[in-house]
Amino acid sequence: MSSGGVEQKSREIFVDAARGVSIILVVLWHASDERLLINGPLVFLRMPLFFFVSGLFAGGLLKAPIRKVLTDRVGQLLWIFVIWSTLIYLSTILVKQIINDVVDPYPLYAIFWEPQAQMWFVYALALSYLLLRLTTFVPRSVLLVLGLAVYCYAVATDEWANPTFANRLARLLPLLMFSVFYAKEIIAWSKRNARFFPVLLGLFAPSAYVVYHSSLSTVGPVTIVVSALGIFGTLCACSHYAESRVAAALAWIGEKSVFIYVMHFTILIYLRNAAEIVGLPQHPGVDLAMAAAAIAISLGAGIWIVDPYFPFLLKAPWLQARRKPAAVKDPAPNPSPQGGGA
Repeated sequence: MSSGGVEQKSREIFVDAARGVSIILVVLWHASDERLLINGPLVFLRMPLFFFVSGLFAGGLLKAPIRKVLTDRVGQLLWIFVIWSTLIYLSTILVKQIINDVVDPYPLYAIFWEPQAQMWFVYALALSYLLLRLTTFVPRSVLLVLGLAVYCYAVATDEWANPTFANRLARLLPLLMFSVFYAKEIIAWSKRNARFFPVLLGLFAPSAYVVYHSSLSTVGPVTIVVSALGIFGTLCACSHYAESRVAAALAWIGEKSVFIYVMHFTILIYLRNAAEIVGLPQHPGVDLAMAAAAIAISLGAGIWIVDPYFPFLLKAPWLQARRKPAAVKDPAPNPSPQGGGA
């Protein structure tokens, strides 16, 4: 998900493809939950990969002026968070209350400690960027050790299925730290070792299943190794097939992931209600079809409606104003030195 601001000058297709994989896994989770058996163990890959890849796109976050980080990254993400949290509330919770004739107004300011639906990720990313920028004076090794300690505590004290927002943030922050600190090295390593993706993913799949269904899911050092296998396995796979049409399609989805992320949950709610009305069963096949439809509708609405007609929904006003082309003025005469004539 692009957050505006300082980006890498040259985008790596395989990194965008990995982000495309992560957003598809997110939609699949929201569409099917644990009715699809692989969804549970994929908790070690789904959001960790999304957060990790966001760090690879962070560009000059650590070196950019604090004001630029606040406006171009943190402010931009908070704008998306507030706008879409409000829209999701109005289009889902409030509509349901009106239909049931029981209106119980929700204090929208509560989103800052209880983020709604999928929007917690955007808020978590904004807070993480801010924290990383404000702690640049702290040695990286110290930050990573502290991050891992908090991660291990969070894993040991809350479940994986529905953790609190603070717990989600604690579990993802060290992954973002590592990817921001070592983005160039990670990208180079993924290219150099792309051929090993079957080994990494082959280790990830059974270990994720075993750990998720055992007490090992509360052991931080174990779960973060499982996540690392999935993350690096996915990056290597996307790098290995970077020239393929599949990778190109995934990269395109990855570049447009913001559309999918902010809209798919609401679309899934309405698709699920429609399925119940026509009598479709809750079946993995139906869930997969709804996930595909939610992705397609989100992309279509984003590309053909939001982007051209309502850009403010995804771009903070101060960033839009900055990018408006300057008015063309008549060229001023070019006087010769010391004001002499030709």
